[in-house]
Amino acid sequence: MVKISEIDAKSMWDNTKQDLPAHQRILSEIVFSNAGSHKVCWICGNEKDIFLISSVMDNGKQMQAILCENCLMIQENTGLRVVESEKIE
Repeated sequence: MVKISEIDAKSMWDNTKQDLPAHQRILSEIVFSNAGSHKVCWICGNEKDIFLISSVMDNGKQMQAILCENCLMIQENTGLRVVESEKIE
């Protein structure tokens, strides 16, 4: 298990968002606004069973993200190459 703060989660988002498709950036910003936090699943906003993941993008760049267990499984099934994943406390 890994412990991250809201500041850590926001910093990860700031470092990752420019590498994501525009539609994903927009959806994630809505999720963060509704949740009042960046320490939620960046896809659906779930606050429970979330994981800090490191993955390799199509361009070869490594990125970090926060995904819930369900979204992580869906993303892996659609081709996300996860290098490491740790559950967040």
